[in-house]
Amino acid sequence: MRLRVDYLKCVRPDQCRRCLQACGRVVLVMYPERREDQKVATGWRLLPLHEGYCNGCRLCVEACPKSAIELLG
Repeated sequence: MRLRVDYLKCVRPDQCRRCLQACGRVVLVMYPERREDQKVATGWRLLPLHEGYCNGCRLCVEACPKSAIELLG
């Protein structure tokens, strides 16, 4: 399965985290968008890093309050 994240809709995954909590297979990861040495990241993004683990359950899609995640066949 492949996942697509709409970054115009998913703007604060560090505050929401619903998709990360819904997925028991750890398909999505959150990573810092911008970070300088010795400073806290100023922005975060979701990345479907482990798509091979996805079983198509759609829990992340349903958990997203912004409809920012799409499951592609």
